[in-house]
Amino acid sequence: GQSAVAQSSVGDLLDLGGFGGSPEAPPAPQPTMFSPPSSSVMPSQTSAVNNAFDDLLGLDNSVAVTPQLPSSTPGQFGTATQSSSAPGSSTKQHSRRPFLKATIKVSAASGSPVVDWSKVQLSYRVYRSHGDNGLAASIAVRADNKMEMSPLIGLVLHLKNYGEVPIGNVAPQSSGESSKFGPFVYPSPDSALEMKGTLNTSECSVPVKLILPVSMHLSPNEGLTMERVASELSSPEWSAHSAKIPLMFGTPVEKIKPIIGNFLHMAEIEPSNPMYGTFAGQSSSTGTPVRVLVKVKNDSVKVDVKSTNVNLGKAVVSELKKLVL
Repeated sequence: GQSAVAQSSVGDLLDLGGFGGSPEAPPAPQPTMFSPPSSSVMPSQTSAVNNAFDDLLGLDNSVAVTPQLPSSTPGQFGTATQSSSAPGSSTKQHSRRPFLKATIKVSAASGSPVVDWSKVQLSYRVYRSHGDNGLAASIAVRADNKMEMSPLIGLVLHLKNYGEVPIGNVAPQSSGESSKFGPFVYPSPDSALEMKGTLNTSECSVPVKLILPVSMHLSPNEGLTMERVASELSSPEWSAHSAKIPLMFGTPVEKIKPIIGNFLHMAEIEPSNPMYGTFAGQSSSTGTPVRVLVKVKNDSVKVDVKSTNVNLGKAVVSELKKLVL
């Protein structure tokens, strides 16, 4: 009937033939993961366009390495509470902004070798804020000490041109988190903000880098249909970028799409399946469109990003690779 005509129309637009088959069923779940019943996956126009999107873009096998998640300590910009949670044990991670992985340059560490920086992980949450030009964000940082015996004494994040952010003492196999601080002003609406500095204890330090995402300044495209998106993407002006994000912390699969949509500030188009989805957004300042296809597996998430601006598409997929899921 009408659904079959819509599927055929989408297939014709993308020159990919018919889409009569059933969509890919979710793999068997791991013991620690939740997976919705495969019987709920029904053939639909949405799955047809997802498959077409996948064929158009292809998916590489690059895997983002993500940090462990844990919890908190006092900072210069406010108060926080000390936590002795084990790595990865945060119970509120699904209801708040997701963490992004910071880069620690272990090879450039200096000072006493008492700290094994390869077993210290730094991550951060980013929140919308207000600057003079509206392009600003505030952040909160978290340090995870995975060493067996050595504490991190007097841990401080020092950011160039911004100052110091105390995290405090972090015991072995636990973590510390700062309060939210900022705001930090972006150079332009379609550019990420790179922040460099050092992570210091009382005896040693290591260079670090945080990148505040350009997706903070995206806004949702409401009211689009899958058929319209398929028609859009048949144009050669769209650049394509893809990534595979491992699921390492037991995030329930039904939470993945809401987390990604919340992070990107995008609207999902005709949602019908917790394992597949297409999101639409645009630059809040230039109107440049971005489309993101999400496919959730039991142990990873595949994302395809398309945009008419190559640099914006690259920035968004790079940010997605840093997500902690």
